[in-house]
Amino acid sequence: MLAIRTRLALVLVGGLVLGGAVQAGGFRQVAATAAGDPIACVAALRADRAEAFRIIGEQADQFNATTVGSALSKAYDANTKALRDAVAAFFKAYQYAYKGSRVTANTWVKNGNAAIARANAQVKIYNGLIDDINATTTQINADHRALETRATSTDSTCQGF
Repeated sequence: MLAIRTRLALVLVGGLVLGGAVQAGGFRQVAATAAGDPIACVAALRADRAEAFRIIGEQADQFNATTVGSALSKAYDANTKALRDAVAAFFKAYQYAYKGSRVTANTWVKNGNAAIARANAQVKIYNGLIDDINATTTQINADHRALETRATSTDSTCQGF
């Protein structure tokens, strides 16, 4: 008896789903479109795929340009180290000046100034690398837009398949 009720419920649910599909226009007539040139379609799809892989490679290179061990990371680390060295040197200069040892204090001031000069040099390198990354990002964004345009063309080439 339970099996009969289950089958009846499934038939009713199936009928409701089918009725909903008919009501929503799922079985309406559509105009058939002629298939395009399959060789041109495959060629366009392959070109789009190759371009997408090229862009993915650019994005990976861009990511690697910012990771640990990259030139950008090394410039940042060198700048940070130079600034820490400067702070330590100026603190020692303060200590020696407080003790009244001007000559030693001035030596530490010179060391601090040299560390600041190293930090400034690293900032210039860092900023140059950031400019390169920004230019590459702009190029990648342009490549994405071009691929989107190509994909629209490919869609029309492959219409009917």
